[in-house]
Amino acid sequence: MRRLLLATAALLLPAFAAGAACPPDPAVAATTGALLGHPLDVIPWLVGDLARNGIRLKAGDIVSLGGFAPSVPAVGGRSYSLRYEGLLPQPVTIGLQVR
Repeated sequence: MRRLLLATAALLLPAFAAGAACPPDPAVAATTGALLGHPLDVIPWLVGDLARNGIRLKAGDIVSLGGFAPSVPAVGGRSYSLRYEGLLPQPVTIGLQVR
């Protein structure tokens, strides 16, 4: 049943791309393929890795799939933007100004 749910969710969750910019640094970009091929492919790997260490996920646990682009340090006074493409019909951009 779990495999069926993951397979169904994988069909509903599209592969998408993200890009981050913080001028004057070069922009970074990546796709969800960096997460073992598809974001939901991380779940079985995580379950197995946790099980090898005696830990089980429980119903209601929140799972972060991790990042698929290099981390960018937050520096005071700088502006950052992150753009997602492929999640919605139109790209989504999020901006942040660090004090």
